[in-house]
Amino acid sequence: FAELLAEELQGPLNDKQKEVLVGKWAPERALLRQGDLGGLELDFRRGVRAEALDAAARIVTLGTGEQLAFDAMVVATGARARSLAAAEGLQGVHVLRTLDDALGLRAALAQGSPHVVVAGGGVIGCEVASTCRALGLAVTLVEPQVVPMLRLLGPSLGAVAARLAGDHGVELRLGVGIEAVEGKGRVRAVRLAGGERIACDVLVVGVGAVPETGWLEGSGLTIDDGVVCDDTLLAAPGIVAAFLFVFIPSIGEYVTPSLVGGTKGYMFGNGIVTQFVGGALDWQQGAVLALFLVVVVLLQSG
Repeated sequence: FAELLAEELQGPLNDKQKEVLVGKWAPERALLRQGDLGGLELDFRRGVRAEALDAAARIVTLGTGEQLAFDAMVVATGARARSLAAAEGLQGVHVLRTLDDALGLRAALAQGSPHVVVAGGGVIGCEVASTCRALGLAVTLVEPQVVPMLRLLGPSLGAVAARLAGDHGVELRLGVGIEAVEGKGRVRAVRLAGGERIACDVLVVGVGAVPETGWLEGSGLTIDDGVVCDDTLLAAPGIVAAFLFVFIPSIGEYVTPSLVGGTKGYMFGNGIVTQFVGGALDWQQGAVLALFLVVVVLLQSG
């Protein structure tokens, strides 16, 4: 028997929030299909937040005060969108991580013809900028790196992405960050580090994410800007970490288990099998399992 705890009321999302933003999809289409869950011995509890974990005792405490004992656990609490301190409390400032975020931003983009500034040239920032242009809106993308999506694409392909964005009407400010956000009660402009001022009605912040590990403080797990695991993604006996920020000392880097393949995919598959099935995998078996998990996710979101 298994329990799936989710703080979100609407259920898990796929990666199609862009279609919701441009109005092509109704909001419910951005939810993962869940028809097959009924055939599983799974208690899917929505609107339930995990507040604390005792790794040694294998007990999770919920926001309601209820305590759940477990034999094996996957920690998959993800991350929240990082904000700009200078923009805190101002109307017209948006992040994009949840369905509610997407609906709020869609409503803002539909009010007249706002000028949009996007802070951050990662995947989220570039998708939002592309969406704005598809809606016929003026948009300026501000990215401190020399090209958009540098970490994902590298400098050469990042330069291609920059040219494509520019060709489609996105104003680019590369190699410079936002130094200040202006406005009283509502965002009116951003000021760049070089002194340039860009007026805006909507500011979309896409500057990364912060791991949701606050509830794990004092749990007995090692937390260091994410959950520290061994090379099978085991964080403690019976506990596997499978979310955005996982640090593996043996390879000296953070990984994203939900998006990994190859060696890192093997690590994730091996960790899951070790905890929930018993035994271990060789690297070929682990890679096949990781590929299978990716295919399942794609089928669920299709």
